Amino acid sequence: MLRIKLYFYEGLRPVRTPIDEVVLTADKAIEVGNLSPLEGMVPEERMPELIERFEEVMNLKNFDVNNVDAGDLQKITT
Repeated sequence: MLRIKLYFYEGLRPVRTPIDEVVLTADKAIEVGNLSPLEGMVPEERMPELIERFEEVMNLKNFDVNNVDAGDLQKITT
């Protein structure tokens, strides 16, 4: 079963609020389609979990926008 960490909406943030470097790099990894941007930023013992989660993200990235079930994380993770 895939575990997903939930983040709760905390409201709008002020302009120029810094975004964590790891988050920006993770976005870049998704954009380029591989984990190479994150090399050296993630401890080796966390890599298996990261690889699993990354594969799930990549599988969901290009779902058919006309297929609501394809984008429903509740149905995918249960």
